[in-house]
Amino acid sequence: MTVEVRPGYDESTVLTYPTKGNQAFACKQSALKIRFELFEKDEQLLRYKTKGEDLIYTHKVSLEDAIMCKPIHIKTLDNRNLVINLDQIISQQTTHKIPGEGMPRKDGSPGKGDLYIKFEVIFPSKLNSDARNKIIAVLRENEEQ
Repeated sequence: MTVEVRPGYDESTVLTYPTKGNQAFACKQSALKIRFELFEKDEQLLRYKTKGEDLIYTHKVSLEDAIMCKPIHIKTLDNRNLVINLDQIISQQTTHKIPGEGMPRKDGSPGKGDLYIKFEVIFPSKLNSDARNKIIAVLRENEEQ
């Protein structure tokens, strides 16, 4: 038996084949049910989650890059490279939507869901007191403007 696994299948997908299950003498043949479990160790792929036909991707960004509004580079699930230019400082609450870059529609209709990019801002683990004081001074100066 061959099972076609289509793009968009996830752990909620169950395929049922009514007469392909267990065969026992003098018993009605049962249904075969196939449920998908996704096992992936790739760090990049673990950042993707699905919500229906939408993809939610968590992108790690350094504090420096978040403040400087540097372009974001993302490798898609189909190995394309997206470059996203944001014109705002990135925070933990920033979400960016890219229409049509999500999962294929399960019903086979044309188009795809959307890709939502969330951000995980990586803060430095250590700052000496001089660097900390300079950052605080800049932030306070910015508040006054």
